[in-house]
Amino acid sequence: MIKPRICWIANTRTIWAHLLVKHRFSIARANEELRLYRDGEDTSEMAYQKWRVIHAAMDEDLQKLSDLTAPMAASAGVEPATEKYLWIDSIANHIYAVEHR
Repeated sequence: MIKPRICWIANTRTIWAHLLVKHRFSIARANEELRLYRDGEDTSEMAYQKWRVIHAAMDEDLQKLSDLTAPMAASAGVEPATEKYLWIDSIANHIYAVEHR
């Protein structure tokens, strides 16, 4: 993901991590909302509105995820604050991979 307030680029795993935080870490609810976003037969205007809302909300939730994982990073000698969005993408990728084996 690249700075969500500036660039609208994100992958499925990062969007899923945002939904996970949004739904207070309910995996079932995050999976269901992602499925609903992806299964719709949207026109391009509808799709634009849907993804605009998601990107507007992602920054805060992903910051929460970053804050929650910062102690683990520090204990491993990693400073995620210098590359916050790369760190968040790494965490999102790992969580998604573990939950979708």
